[in-house]
Amino acid sequence: MTSNKFVFKGLKASTLLIAALLLFLLAFTGCTKPEPPAEPANPPAERPSETEVFEKEALSALLPSETGYTWIYNGFAEYGHTMTLDALIESENESVYEISGDVADMSGGEGSLDTALTIKYILSGNTLIQEKTEEMMLDSKFDRLTLIQLPFEAGTTWEDSVIDPETGEAVTLNSTIEAAEMVDGAMQYTVRYEDTASNYYELRVLREGVGVLSVEKLLQLSESDFPASYSLYMSGMLAEVTVDLYFGAPNADGVLPESRTLLVSDGAVARAAVEALLWGPQSPDLYPTIPEGTRLLDISIADGTCTVDFSQEFLDNHSGGSAGELMTLGSIVQTLKQFDGIDRVQILVEGRIGETLGHVMLDEPLQ
Repeated sequence: MTSNKFVFKGLKASTLLIAALLLFLLAFTGCTKPEPPAEPANPPAERPSETEVFEKEALSALLPSETGYTWIYNGFAEYGHTMTLDALIESENESVYEISGDVADMSGGEGSLDTALTIKYILSGNTLIQEKTEEMMLDSKFDRLTLIQLPFEAGTTWEDSVIDPETGEAVTLNSTIEAAEMVDGAMQYTVRYEDTASNYYELRVLREGVGVLSVEKLLQLSESDFPASYSLYMSGMLAEVTVDLYFGAPNADGVLPESRTLLVSDGAVARAAVEALLWGPQSPDLYPTIPEGTRLLDISIADGTCTVDFSQEFLDNHSGGSAGELMTLGSIVQTLKQFDGIDRVQILVEGRIGETLGHVMLDEPLQ
């Protein structure tokens, strides 16, 4: 019979041997790390976030692209400024429109402020940003702000952190596209910018292919605050053209020419001439022929006929009398027939043909 003492010793030796083997196996497997999974040969490139995409096509549609393009603005208290696109610098991630101009000096030369202005329109990401340097421009109180942001839809909002140059403090603007509408074949956008910490606001209208049509802002003076604004008077590739404008003769028996040099946009000399007729003569010896308050609604030329569309004031505000009626029509026809391609003139009122100016029917073209 085997003794218990021998069994115990045998078990103890076997146990120690098994434990030693386990320790050896654990140590060996701990030093051998599993192979990491193989990486793909060409990992997919990260797509840029939406804010990093340069929406060049949509943004550039807002602005003219031809250097030499000029804007003329008029506004509050005989305010005005003129500016011209000097350069367009394009890169992969942004486009910069460099613009220079002057503000009309309303002080008659007695003021000490610089009338020069420079503006940069920067297209970047999904935004159109304005940067400006000026001392007299009736524009934003901020030297840099976002004018508009995609998507160009009513209700689009964004928050813009800007710097007040007078205080050096940061200001937060809440900006909203209030309207997006088609006007005369091009999209127009109305954008409101509101200071979150005060009653200050700005309001702009931007038009495709032109840029800023009008600006209104709260003018903050020490005595009071009130809105001030300016709007586009003329824009395009402007050139000076000398024409004859026909106005009423001193004895009211006909019309006489007054030579005038006009600033003409994109070759639209006929439009410029009619608009100059609306303003009246410069000579004190001549008399205006188009009734006060009349507006030019449209003008077009086709097959030798120039069609001119006036507002209702053309009829309602006319002083009457056969001589006055003939002078009015004669001044328009003779002014327009001096231009190539115009042999006769059809006058409309609010788009209607066949109206009567006193004793004269306007149902056919006049020669």
